[in-house]
Amino acid sequence: IDLYYGDLEDQIALMDYDFTESLAYLIKNICRMLNFEPVLLRASQLNSKEVEEAEGPDKIFEIAKQTETDLYISGINGREYGILECFEQSSIGVKFHTDQPTPYSQAGYDFVPHLAFFDALFYAGKDWVENQVKKIPTLED
Repeated sequence: IDLYYGDLEDQIALMDYDFTESLAYLIKNICRMLNFEPVLLRASQLNSKEVEEAEGPDKIFEIAKQTETDLYISGINGREYGILECFEQSSIGVKFHTDQPTPYSQAGYDFVPHLAFFDALFYAGKDWVENQVKKIPTLED
């Protein structure tokens, strides 16, 4: 817990209590705990009128174009909100991440997937969580 929250209060104060900056700090903090450095890019940093004006899946498509990606990986629910339709006329590929949670012991209770990050950290340990985060995801068309 101290690795995650240890200096949070001081950091938030340094960021003038900006919610977005605080969340970015926490995301980076989790990644540092798990021994990797993320690259975070906000849509507002792209300085793109197309990105700024787009909404929903069209905004995701515009971000993908602006960042010159060749593959967009969506959550499985992206199928339901128009991701494929937005990308179908482009050369950008689309894959869907199908989450297959790996069970771990939860203090003798039946395994409940999709709980908070801390559940796995407390019950399975940092090394286990790090291995899960770094494994190759299951992707489908």
